[in-house]
Parts: sequence; C-alpha cells; structure tokens
Amino acid sequence: MAQGDRILFLHPDRLLPSDTVAYLYKVEQGLKRPFLIGALLVDAQGREQNGSRRALLTPKTAMIEALH
Repeated sequence: MAQGDRILFLHPDRLLPSDTVAYLYKVEQGLKRPFLIGALLVDAQGREQNGSRRALLTPKTAMIEALH
C-alpha cells in the first residue's frame, strides 16, 4: 500500500513540465485537508485531450464513451 504525505498518480506516457510538482505544492498550501487536485491534459500544442474531462461514470456514460 502506498504511504506518504502526498501521492501523485501519473500515466507512464505523460510528460510534466519541470515546475509542475513545485507548482502543485504551492497550490496545496491554500487548500483545506483532505483535498484532491486534478489536471487538464493537453498536447504539445496546448489543445485539450479527449480523456481530460469526464462526466459522472454511469453504465450509460461508460457505454457511450466505449462506443464513441
């Protein structure tokens, strides 16, 4: 089981700008615990990626996403 003050979940095919972790640490200082920080996934041109936003996962939305 993972342990620590913070846990970062990151897909192995994602690249983070070098200042990302420091920026997240700065942002978290103003948050009340417990908290969760999400990310906007963009490509090299700054365009939002399809998987970046998701609606509430229900059987219906899962089927629509799978068939899209």
